[in-house]
Amino acid sequence: PPPFECCTMLEEMHVIDCPELRSVTGFSKAAKTLHLMCFARCQSLRVFGWPDEKLPRGLRFLDLDQCSAIARPNLWRLLEPRMVPSQTQQVSGVENVETWKKFLKGCNPFSTGDVAIVKSWFVVDGMVRYGVCVPATSVRPKKIGVVPSDGEGSIFETVPVAEPPLKDTPLLKYQALVRKLMIRRGVLCPIRQKTVGVCIVWPSADAEDYIAEVVTDPDLLQLSRYWQVQGIRSKFVKANGLCVRPLHGATKQFTREEVKRLTKVDSEMLWDAVKRIEPLVAKYSDVPLYHLAMSQQCLPSRFPKQQMICWLGCGATMVPAQFKKHEREECPNRAFKCTNPRLVVPEIGKPPKTAGCGVHLMIAHQGHHGEVEENLRAALQTWNHETVYAAIQDIVPDGHPWFSRKSCFCPRCQFSPELVKLAEARARRLQRKWEIVEPINSRGNIFVNRDDCSVQILRPLPFENRKPPDTSAKLEPGVMKEALLIISNLAKVIKEYMVPMYIEGHTGATEPQAFWEELAQNRSQLLVDMLEEQGVPPGLAIARGVPGGGAKVLVKPCPKDHEEEDGEHDHTDSRRSSRPSTRN
Repeated sequence: PPPFECCTMLEEMHVIDCPELRSVTGFSKAAKTLHLMCFARCQSLRVFGWPDEKLPRGLRFLDLDQCSAIARPNLWRLLEPRMVPSQTQQVSGVENVETWKKFLKGCNPFSTGDVAIVKSWFVVDGMVRYGVCVPATSVRPKKIGVVPSDGEGSIFETVPVAEPPLKDTPLLKYQALVRKLMIRRGVLCPIRQKTVGVCIVWPSADAEDYIAEVVTDPDLLQLSRYWQVQGIRSKFVKANGLCVRPLHGATKQFTREEVKRLTKVDSEMLWDAVKRIEPLVAKYSDVPLYHLAMSQQCLPSRFPKQQMICWLGCGATMVPAQFKKHEREECPNRAFKCTNPRLVVPEIGKPPKTAGCGVHLMIAHQGHHGEVEENLRAALQTWNHETVYAAIQDIVPDGHPWFSRKSCFCPRCQFSPELVKLAEARARRLQRKWEIVEPINSRGNIFVNRDDCSVQILRPLPFENRKPPDTSAKLEPGVMKEALLIISNLAKVIKEYMVPMYIEGHTGATEPQAFWEELAQNRSQLLVDMLEEQGVPPGLAIARGVPGGGAKVLVKPCPKDHEEEDGEHDHTDSRRSSRPSTRN
């Protein structure tokens, strides 16, 4: 029988650089436990498979790098039975491929054994940090936190995405997690699977192109490409792990010659993985793998003079020792936490609240993120709840009910849940206020411009004419009833929005300047006094006389620098005219 036919407990098999290996068959009994097979650099390998042309159900990783003798039709038959599409849907791609991290020891709020997903990364004081998330289960809530990237191997270790993150997780639940991950990332395909896929490293890039030629189903092709990408990533992780194992101290297991040979083989495997992963960098900018290699010093120590492409995707080449400086100071794709000023969310009748966007972005993406943030910042300062809702829809993060309505799904457009909640509360308050103000707006006395928070008086408020030196303000007797109706409508609007407003009185002439300034101020003060008689709190209506521009009254929002920080608008009498107004 085949040599491994009776190995019922076989879990991993490594055959590297073996020119005598020509066929791999006969693993029917070992198929239940076998989950990793590596046949890299076995250039004479021609036959690979089982009588039923199916890979073992438990197999998660298969490395056929540089096995150029395997017939190309046989390559597709290895993977085809593992993918059974039953339902597809259209999704928008997102950059990067997420990585699983298993915690080796407790790190608040994470516990030993937790498996988290790297959601983002950024640089703080020269140290790269990961934003990680432990998915919620039926017995524990979701955990979110930040950990330093140099904790690889001490605080946590990388877990290939094809391996079950939790040993006690049922297979169906893990399949759901994998499928959700596939849908959210750009290289993945929303296809339901009967079994978990296998990460496979094809013999060469030409073999990958062959797969693209023989697969006619676009969804199936996208899924096969996903497992190819995951295969190359897993190959690098495993090769990196071999390079950091303590061979020199294991004298009982290896002789000096064996240590020297294994060190050379490990370095060759790592370099093979680097060359296979570099073509993917421009598309996926695989940051977690880059930091894994840099934190453990495998690439700088093994290949100090080799030129490598920047793994952040900018296209620059350098030796590994220059990577950290390039990332922190030079690379246009380097990431950092957004440092823009916190967004101010106004409150009606209360002090405003502030919140940051919480986005980690790259230098090259600042423009796009800034446009979205400024759109939200401007919308929050309006009274238009429809504008605020539209801006909120552009910033909601993954998991929000409105996420599927977004026009852009990139990470730079997914703001913090705290900010989204504050903005939604602002929109709901504005919507309730508009339901009260809209009937007043439709009467034709005033027009509320919700976009610039101003009020236009549609009907004239004629004042009695005055000549120097008389600067007293008084409405014409015949329009008092109509004026009181307009003032009543205006007072209702100001009381609803509770925003300090300038009542700006203009005159038709400007010379002599002192006379017309005082007359304009007194006319504005007359209207302010009438508003306060209608119940407007003192300080919300502020008199402001402006000579010239034609006889009219404008109602504008008070600039922010005139508002008190505590939300109380205690404006002094210095805003009013020094001379008392004359009223009937």
